[in-house]
Amino acid sequence: MRVHYTVLNRLQSSGFLLKKSIKENVLLISKYNKDYIYKTSEKLWETFSYFHKCIFKYTKINSHNFENEIAVHRFLCTQTFDSLKIPKIYDTDGKSYMIMDYIEGTMGRWYTFDMDRKLIYSLVDLHLSVKEFKKPFKTHFLSFLRRPFWNTIRLIATIVLNKLGFKDMVKCLYLCLKLSFKVKTNMSPILLHKDINNMGNIVTDKNGELYFLDFESCIIEYKWIFTDIIEVIYSYKDEYLDVELFKVFVNEMQERNFINKGFDLKSQIRFAMLKNVIKYIGFKDLYVSHKNTLLNNILPDDKFDIWYEDTFGKITVAI
Repeated sequence: MRVHYTVLNRLQSSGFLLKKSIKENVLLISKYNKDYIYKTSEKLWETFSYFHKCIFKYTKINSHNFENEIAVHRFLCTQTFDSLKIPKIYDTDGKSYMIMDYIEGTMGRWYTFDMDRKLIYSLVDLHLSVKEFKKPFKTHFLSFLRRPFWNTIRLIATIVLNKLGFKDMVKCLYLCLKLSFKVKTNMSPILLHKDINNMGNIVTDKNGELYFLDFESCIIEYKWIFTDIIEVIYSYKDEYLDVELFKVFVNEMQERNFINKGFDLKSQIRFAMLKNVIKYIGFKDLYVSHKNTLLNNILPDDKFDIWYEDTFGKITVAI
C-alpha cells in the first residue's frame, strides 16, 4: 500500500492509524477504535505523469472541484433534514483534505418499498437545500461543462458522432437546442448531485439508514432539474423506468411548492432521457438497445409523444 509520505505524516501526527486504501484518494483510518474516512484532492498513488501533474497544477481543476465538495458537505452538515443523511465531517482544512465518519454498511440501497421512498425524500431534501447555501462555487475554465446542458452537448459531440455519425449528431444537437429555448429558467435553483446513480455514492447502514456520499460533482442548476431523478428511476440494463417512484418525487416537489401548474414536465423528461440514453450508447453491451431508444423514441417528435403518453401520461394530470 503506497501512500504519499506527507499524508502519512499528517495522519500519524494527529494520532490516526492507517487501515487500508479504498481508492487512490480515499483511505480508511482509525482513532480511539473509531473508523473514519480520509479523502484528499491529491492522488495518493505516485503514478501521475508529468503532463497530468501540470494540468492539475496550472488549471486547478482538481483543487477547485474538491473545495466545492468540501463546501457542499460542510453546508449539508449544518442543516437538519427530514430524510437526508450524510457522514459528519471530523476535520478539514477546507481545501486539500477532509476526515469524515465512516458509515459501515452496504454500498448502494436496498430495493424495498420503504427504502425507495427514503431515497426519493432524501433526494428532494438535497435538491431544495440550496435555498440556504450561500457560498459561491469556485470555477475554472471548464466549469461550464459540468452543467447538464453543456455536458449533454459534449456527449453528443463525442459519443453520438463517434457511434452514430454526423447526421444523428446534428439531430441530437437540434433537439437539445430546441428544448433549451423552450424550457424557461426557474427562478429558484436546485442542488444537483449529478452522480447519485453511482451506487458507490449511497450507503445503507446496518440500521437501514441511507446516506449520500461524494458531492464533488454537485452544481447549482436553474433549468434542467430532473436529470438526477431520471437517473435514479432508470434501469439501464432493461431500460425500465420506475414511474411510481417518479410520481412520488413529483408529488413531493409539489408538496414543497417547487413544481407548479405551468411546469414543463414533458420537456424536462425528454432532455433528461436524451442525456441518459446517449451516455449508455457509449457502452458496448448497451449500444444497440439505447441506440434504438434514441432514434425511435427520443428524437422524433411524434414517436416521443407516443412513448411519453404510454410511459408518463397517467401522472401529467397532477401537474
